[in-house]
Amino acid sequence: MKLRYWLAPMALLSVSACARPGWQTAPHDAQYQKSAEPRLHKKPSELRTPGWYESFYHSSFAQFGRVVSPGHYLQKQGGGHDALDVNAFGQVPDSTWFENRIGRRDMTPQEVFRGSLGLEGPAPGMLRVESIKSKGITPGLNLIDSAGQRWIAKFDHPAHPELGSGAEVVTSRLLWAAGYHVPENYVVRFHIERIHFGAGATATDKYDRKVTLTQARLDRLLKQLNPLPDGRIRAMFSRFLPGEPVGPFPLVGVRHDDPNDRIPHERRRTLRGLRLFYAWLNNTDATSGNSLDMFMRHARNRQVGHLKHFLLDFGSALGATALGPKPLGEGYRHTFDWESIGRRYVGAGFYYPYWVTLRRNPFLSVGSIESEVFDPARWRPQYPNPSFEMADAGDLFWAGAILAKIRPVHVAAAVRAGEYTEEGAADFLTRVLIERQKKALTFAFERMLPLDDPRVEHGQRVVMTDLARRAGLRGDTPHRYRLDWHRGNSQVRVSVGTRSQPRVHLRAVLARLAEEHPDELERHPFLTLTWLPVGSERPRVHLRMRRRPDGRLLPVAIDRVERAPR
Repeated sequence: MKLRYWLAPMALLSVSACARPGWQTAPHDAQYQKSAEPRLHKKPSELRTPGWYESFYHSSFAQFGRVVSPGHYLQKQGGGHDALDVNAFGQVPDSTWFENRIGRRDMTPQEVFRGSLGLEGPAPGMLRVESIKSKGITPGLNLIDSAGQRWIAKFDHPAHPELGSGAEVVTSRLLWAAGYHVPENYVVRFHIERIHFGAGATATDKYDRKVTLTQARLDRLLKQLNPLPDGRIRAMFSRFLPGEPVGPFPLVGVRHDDPNDRIPHERRRTLRGLRLFYAWLNNTDATSGNSLDMFMRHARNRQVGHLKHFLLDFGSALGATALGPKPLGEGYRHTFDWESIGRRYVGAGFYYPYWVTLRRNPFLSVGSIESEVFDPARWRPQYPNPSFEMADAGDLFWAGAILAKIRPVHVAAAVRAGEYTEEGAADFLTRVLIERQKKALTFAFERMLPLDDPRVEHGQRVVMTDLARRAGLRGDTPHRYRLDWHRGNSQVRVSVGTRSQPRVHLRAVLARLAEEHPDELERHPFLTLTWLPVGSERPRVHLRMRRRPDGRLLPVAIDRVERAPR
């Protein structure tokens, strides 16, 4: 090989060897940040991916390939590929994909109950029909209220009142609190006389063709609904998303017509960590069809804008599906599960899945959801999701750190927004979600020391939050702390002692270092505080800090060493 082919790699290696570690040079002065403003561009064309093709590909070819590929198992043991949308603290900055909400600040139950913008649903008065969807089990209406706001109205299956609408509202509230972009969903009860249509209203026929809407067609569809005893209809009203729809985002790769989409979607922690939230909420329909990219036009130059990425359609969350309660087994295996098929084949009829003892609960408005058999490590959506398959310990820890801040009062507030009227249903669902949450958190913190939210009090007292204790998973577990001071290629290690709280005051240690090594401390102001559980070296957390000239400490990065998988 010619010499010039070696020069570039050798130069790169030499520069990398001389460079300071990234955590020393990265300008991270806060744990939560905001991504750079998105580049403005023209509206992309609408992306259309046939749902049947995506489901078939990921449930057959892709899944079978992973089962029979030795490389898949080797890569899994080696840790796979890291997420790319994270900062030096392992957090996801605010972006068009995600906004830190309860992860950044404590939210009140009322905020969770009211949702994203806190509206009260559609304005009083008449509801004018723009178009109607007649396909499916129950109709859906595109409406405009008396204030000119556009809504999508979805109705429950006539035999299962409150099931679908409750699942949509509760799930959207909790995902919004976690930080995802979701629609504003409300339970609304109204008299059918409020609905009318004007010129230009359309419907779709059985051949999916647009036809003019007539009163007879509208009456025929509305007669399928199951009215309440007082004559009103219960529906889930979803406010139209801001912007212009350009189709769902793909599960794999990027949108090539979006100049801001530079991270493959399966390498985004926002989408990989979503696995933990969907397992908790039992949202089994995790296909790209339940996402939507909206083109947000610039306020001054309406010719350009950027995309914002939403999750939507949660009618298959909790215990619901569009057809009624979830079938037993949904959420515990894929619809077409090669691994389960293989085990049954090898077991020659003697293999029984772990969920075979499932029983339905008595609450029809809640559907099939439980917490006793639920195992977040073995939870499965209907069809494999590549981002979920690539979720590693860091992705799950990130999601768990957010989930740990959703308290039981927040869960109860979200369930209250679902407006369940069946006696005992709301209490049952709240209890099940809290129990599933504890299991999900135990799974998320299994391989990581659950310390997060680094902060410095009074300049030199370093504090971390014990997420497991905050979530009520365990009692007071002592930790051991160690301070490492790096001096070029050498280091000074100072034992800080053992305490029951993840809190340590470094005033005396820093004073001693400044006295013994004044010049060196000025030239090498970066320190590492290592947190370890008593009696163990793994897992542990390295908190990188910078010492300012005034002696105050500033956290700049976190490095987590995980426990070896069992």
